[in-house]
Amino acid sequence: MKTLKLAVLLFLIGLLVCSMVIGCSRTSKSVAGTYVNKANSSEYLELKANGEFYLRELGMGIIGKYEIEGDTITLKFDMGLAARGRIRGNTLIDEDGKTWVKR
Repeated sequence: MKTLKLAVLLFLIGLLVCSMVIGCSRTSKSVAGTYVNKANSSEYLELKANGEFYLRELGMGIIGKYEIEGDTITLKFDMGLAARGRIRGNTLIDEDGKTWVKR
């Protein structure tokens, strides 16, 4: 009986760890899509599944690559600059506090 309880406990711990890893990991594919600036719908950020992005902001278009680490996204612009933000579900909040919502 103790062996069965131990096996069930180990199984449940394994499920918990697995669900935490799956639920916390983000990939380019899971965040891919178009995010629109909540305060200005003419501004948007398109995250492509291949790790590239297109940002339309302040009347300009900017391209580059992005990386995801935990809930942090880093946009690396072709001109050598970078910007960071946080991803919370279908919302991205940039360093300036702007909220971008996934369509």
